[in-house]
Amino acid sequence: MSPEDDDDAELMCRARDGDAEAFAELFRRWRRPMVRFAVRFVGAQDRGEELAQDIFLKIYRARARYEPREPFRAYIFRVATNHCLNEVRRAEYRSKPVAVEDLPREPADKRRADATDLVHAAEVQRAVRSAVAGLPDTQR
Repeated sequence: MSPEDDDDAELMCRARDGDAEAFAELFRRWRRPMVRFAVRFVGAQDRGEELAQDIFLKIYRARARYEPREPFRAYIFRVATNHCLNEVRRAEYRSKPVAVEDLPREPADKRRADATDLVHAAEVQRAVRSAVAGLPDTQR
């Protein structure tokens, strides 16, 4: 390990043991590198800054479990990588673009349901009522 890694690991051990100033020093040292890393990962400055804050919060919350088995630099970048990967995965689920051409031309409540839709809806309604009726009174 380099002297910087030793020093950072020592600060993290002190933070683990309750030294808030040690964690503040780690934050001062690593904030910019974490912001740059997260911005490169997600491609947006504001979201990268939020992710960097989240990374430090995650490290702070897990500080009691910290063991200096690897250089601190490897530790913080592993936490950052995992957090950013999770964010990218969540973002993919949140924003699925839809082409304007694929949207209905009129609001759903104005569209008329055809006979098949009405029959299906009635069947679903009957099945739900039957399932609810089969429940004990305490679960209704």
